[in-house]
Amino acid sequence: MVAGVYGMNFVHVPEHRWVFGYPLVIGATVLACSLLYRAFRRKHWL
Repeated sequence: MVAGVYGMNFVHVPEHRWVFGYPLVIGATVLACSLLYRAFRRKHWL
C-alpha cells in the first residue's frame, strides 16, 4: 500500500489537482484491504 501511494508522485495524476485525491485513494485502499482480510478470515485462509 505504501509503495502504491508513493508511486503516484508524478505530475499527470488527477489526485494532485483535487484536494481529496490522496485521502480518497488511501481510504479506498484501506477499505479494499480490510474487506479482503475479512473475507480471508471467514474462509479460514488466515
